[in-house]
Amino acid sequence: MQKILITIIALALALTHTAFAQGSRKPNIIFLLTDDHRWDALGAMGNKIIQTPHLDALAKRGILFRNAHVTTAICMVSRASLLSGQYMSRHGINDFDTDFKPDALAQTYPALLKKAGYKIGFIGKFGIGVKNQPDTLFDYWAAKKESQPPYELVNRSADCRAAILEQPPCILPHRPEHRP
Repeated sequence: MQKILITIIALALALTHTAFAQGSRKPNIIFLLTDDHRWDALGAMGNKIIQTPHLDALAKRGILFRNAHVTTAICMVSRASLLSGQYMSRHGINDFDTDFKPDALAQTYPALLKKAGYKIGFIGKFGIGVKNQPDTLFDYWAAKKESQPPYELVNRSADCRAAILEQPPCILPHRPEHRP
């Protein structure tokens, strides 16, 4: 996750620099945050199993940092740090119920971009606080007002369920030769 975030931020900064070099017009900035996966859970990082063609294409056209870190591995704390540019000890958000205080929210990069005349939007899981999520700050808001959405892996394949119910569990009587 950390490397993806840095890659996306660097891509946004590179696009910003290019846009300013071409004229005085404000650049478009798109910030994508992927969450809750390991650093190597991308094709761009060499993973041969997981297919992430769109993120891989962004990484290929941008800058891919291969040695990046976050200050906190907890998603909402990390998200608050990304939005505020501050360590957890400064922004004080260390659980799913704590909101940004109004003065702290006013110093997040979305609020600063809006103050600079940008139209801003948010889509997905905000994940910082529940009671006072800043939907009114954004010109476009499409996020559920919940701190942590339920994650549930459900196999909806009737064939798979039937096969599992019909087959008793199997215990290997011996170790396969190809599996030491």
